[in-house]
Amino acid sequence: AHVATTGKYINAITLADGTGSASNYQLPSLINANAPVTINAATLTSTLTNTGVSKVYDGDTSAPSGFTPTYSFSGLASGDTTATLSNTGALYNDKDVLDANKVTVSGLSLSGISGSNSSATTDYVLDATSKDVSAAITRKTVSLSASKTYDGSTSLTGAVTLATGIS
Repeated sequence: AHVATTGKYINAITLADGTGSASNYQLPSLINANAPVTINAATLTSTLTNTGVSKVYDGDTSAPSGFTPTYSFSGLASGDTTATLSNTGALYNDKDVLDANKVTVSGLSLSGISGSNSSATTDYVLDATSKDVSAAITRKTVSLSASKTYDGSTSLTGAVTLATGIS
């Protein structure tokens, strides 16, 4: 049964007489008003499983080019094997090499469930709408060049040029 249980009710039940007092009770008519069924969504916990997430310093907090979040899941019902999540963005927590240590994937939503149960996405609720994964930003290598007219000295003051830009 799925979480959407409108019009569902207990349709068969037997009152067991383990104590000899079953004759003191009467079961109601088994209809929606007297025996409704409520099935609550199960909590699905996702964990980002990406490793080695890294990019070269570029001056912004965008996730590395080509970064695709991958997940493991706990809380799936027996017969369900995996889930598919969508997201609205992925950003580093800082743009600087020394301070950036994670990427946060945000706007998580459940877009599919796989397995033999034919479960609906509404059968689950995510434990959080964002998840973090360890990540790094590495230093950008710059290239230097110098050019000057011979003047008998080794000084390059004012003659050094960066061949690659600094963000």
